[in-house]
Order: sequence, then structure tokens, then C-alpha cells
Amino acid sequence: MKEFDRIIDESWYFRPTGVGEHEAAGGVICRLEGVRVLVALIREGGKSAYSLPKGHVEEGESVEEAAVREIEEEAGLTDLRLIAPLGIQERLTFRKNSWKRTHYFLFTTNQIAGIPGGREKGFAMEWHPIDDLPLMFWPEQKGLIESNGEKIVGLVKEGRSKKDEERRVKDEGCERNNRRLKRWRSFTLDWMSP
Repeated sequence: MKEFDRIIDESWYFRPTGVGEHEAAGGVICRLEGVRVLVALIREGGKSAYSLPKGHVEEGESVEEAAVREIEEEAGLTDLRLIAPLGIQERLTFRKNSWKRTHYFLFTTNQIAGIPGGREKGFAMEWHPIDDLPLMFWPEQKGLIESNGEKIVGLVKEGRSKKDEERRVKDEGCERNNRRLKRWRSFTLDWMSP
């Protein structure tokens, strides 16, 4: 069994005494395809299972900034809109040498494809329906998505509704301005004609 095919069991979720701690951040990135909500998941190296993009918070970086950076690096998605925090998940790192507190955030995007910056590590990103997730490497990540599923779907669809409404208001405003401009031009031409 290759190291990255190791089965993650409950031993990763118990903190041994004397183990250091670090902060990490990541995201659940969603987009709408018709009425379906899709989630961006990554595969690293030769892993057969998927995970959410996440990683260490660097010095001087907020957890939100770290989440955006990690998503860009691991999933290649750059057109992100922060929607809401989803919570903190805690566990040991893969090598069980540090306790990781990962802050997860919900993001939306219209971007379909991304070019992961971490290609040297073999990162690849794919979209999956939120209600039909594939095998995930870290059980707490699948649990995070499933336990927040209704909230995520509602916020993602509400975001589209808000976007559609903003677009409608903007279009109406542009149309109103166009009518005013036409009236002004007509008035000016009438006024200037002999």
C-alpha cells in the first residue's frame, strides 16, 4: 500500500499530548450548472481520493487570504467570491506530526477551469455535484460539505438570484439612461435647429 493510499481512520482526530499546532485555511468552492450546485475538488499526486484545497496560513496572512491563496495554488481558481465561513475542522497532519486547525470558507465562482499552480505536486481540479461526492481522502471534509449542504446550496443559489437581480437593476438603469440621453439629444437638436 502506497503512503498516500493509507486509510484515514479515527486516530487522525485524537490529539496526542506534546504535539504542536498550526493554523490552516481552505475552501468549499461552488458554481451553478443549470440548477445543480457543483463543488471543486482536487486530487494530489497519485491519490485516488479527492480533497478540498487548503493549506498553512503564512505569517502576516489572514485566514481568508490564506484560503484564497491555497485555492489559487491547488485548484487554479482565481475568480472567487467569499460567501460565508463554514467552520473549523481539527485533526493531525498526514504524517501525524502536528495538530492542524483548518478554517473553511464557502466561495462561489463562474470559472469552469483552473490551472493549479502546484502542478509539480500533481494537483488536478475537477467539479462534482454537491449531492453526489466521490471518495474523499479526509472524512471530515466530506462531513463538512454534507453537514452544511443545505446552507451551501441555499447561499449559492441565493447568490445567483442576487446577481440576476443586480443585473436586472443595472440593465433597467442603463435603459432608463439611454431613454434620457435620447430625449436630451432630441431636445438639443430641436433647440439648435433654425
